[in-house]
Amino acid sequence: LAARHGVGEEHVLPNAGAAEAFTLVARALGPRRPVVVHPQFTEPEAALRDAGIDVRRVLLLDADGFTLDPARVPENADLVIIGNPTNPTGVLHPADTLRALVRPGRVLVVDEAFMDLVPGETESLAAAGLPGVLVVRSLTKMWGIAGLRAGNVVGDPALIARLAEAQRPWAVSTPALDAMVACCTPAALAKADAA
Repeated sequence: LAARHGVGEEHVLPNAGAAEAFTLVARALGPRRPVVVHPQFTEPEAALRDAGIDVRRVLLLDADGFTLDPARVPENADLVIIGNPTNPTGVLHPADTLRALVRPGRVLVVDEAFMDLVPGETESLAAAGLPGVLVVRSLTKMWGIAGLRAGNVVGDPALIARLAEAQRPWAVSTPALDAMVACCTPAALAKADAA
């Protein structure tokens, strides 16, 4: 997985899909002023609320093409979660727009579950190596293996270590791990690029 994202192993945490990733973020990081940018997959906000954390929403508008103006995110937000491309709108936010959300004292979580369907993954932050940034990736969309619960979080090694400490033992099944390995072979990557 690390080679697939162009990062070192300390930058990647295999997990049981995006739902587990968001639960780990809520439990391990314990934000006090999180913001979830909507429209969005419902799981990030649900995981935060399940952890007893109040969530503020930033709603993107159809009239604006569901594009993000980083200035709409409160300056004091200590966690920002956004999808890219966004589910369900399919809007692909420019990487520079997302980088504008990075600042000391804030964690930016980018849900890139559908990024492998974007040719060239041009706006991905997975290999950016930015401090305070976590990228949630999934194998389930491209490969149609949702039932295996196979994904990973890529990002800041200090944050990855905190998530790993909160992850329960044996969180990722052997079939999911086998699928992760199979989906990262050169042949599989070539097939995905050709799709």
